[in-house]
Amino acid sequence: MRICYLLEGTEMWGGVKVILEQANDLHRRGVEVLLLAKGPRPDWYPLEAPFLEVPVFDSDTIPPCDFIIATLWNTVVPATASGRGKVVHFCQGYEGFHDFYADVLQELEDAYRLPTLKITVSPYLVELIRDRFHQEAHCIGQSFDHKLFFPAGRNGFPPRPRIILVGLYECVSKGITHGLEALNILWDRGVDFEAVRVSQWPRNPEEEAFSFPVEYHRNVPPLEMGELYRTCHVSISPTLEAEGFGLPALEAMACGLPCIMTQIPSLWDLDSRKDFALFVPPRSPEQMADATLSLFRDPILRRNLVKRGIETAGNYSTEANVSELLRVLREHA
Repeated sequence: MRICYLLEGTEMWGGVKVILEQANDLHRRGVEVLLLAKGPRPDWYPLEAPFLEVPVFDSDTIPPCDFIIATLWNTVVPATASGRGKVVHFCQGYEGFHDFYADVLQELEDAYRLPTLKITVSPYLVELIRDRFHQEAHCIGQSFDHKLFFPAGRNGFPPRPRIILVGLYECVSKGITHGLEALNILWDRGVDFEAVRVSQWPRNPEEEAFSFPVEYHRNVPPLEMGELYRTCHVSISPTLEAEGFGLPALEAMACGLPCIMTQIPSLWDLDSRKDFALFVPPRSPEQMADATLSLFRDPILRRNLVKRGIETAGNYSTEANVSELLRVLREHA
């Protein structure tokens, strides 16, 4: 089987990391896989699979293959037009929910309507594609590296816990503003903590309006991200409904952090038992602050959330993800 991934860029994003992890695992299994990208070979990830930088995606740059995996909406049309293989539309989140794509929404939706083989990382996205575009989609689960994300051996809960908040402030769907507001409420109540912020971009000046001190990290490579989680004690995930999966929440749970999350489909569906985190409505900083405070005060609650979070994260792995991907591809070969 010959598989070619089309990557619009190679910047340090969670969705790009997922694709690189899949390609590495396919390569280790002896599958003939190639990553074609409009960007340089990523220096932030230990890529083993063959890689080629190209200026465009067309019949000259895409080699003949069994499957072309289009990894963003705007790679679907050139993949289809190339005629170089059966096109797979890999959806990690519906881009049409983001204001960034408002000017090209019709073009985006037209790409989704093309009769491609659609795969996703979440049951929520399967339902969205079915309801919005009347097409079948297959959930293959999420890629996840447990060699990087695992619990820390720690005892007790410090008087000044570290709360981690991961995501790009400028991306509305991450809900970072609401998370910062929740932390500010805690700070104004006299609760002592250390805030740890992680983003791909420099700290936005708007973040400096909040009164609590922040330890800010930019562009943390995946190989170091697990270690940063393990220096923290609580994770908050204020993401909004447009979030396709919520990878930072899964990473935090795998590292043994009790988590507060918004009750959105992609997070709520991480496990059927729904007891792996404290859930609050999206856009509710006050309730997120209350939930965090209750977690601070209740050691039994923390232990239960840590246990269930680790179990939930254990249901995801790159090996299982790629095995399901290959099963779907063989079924549609």
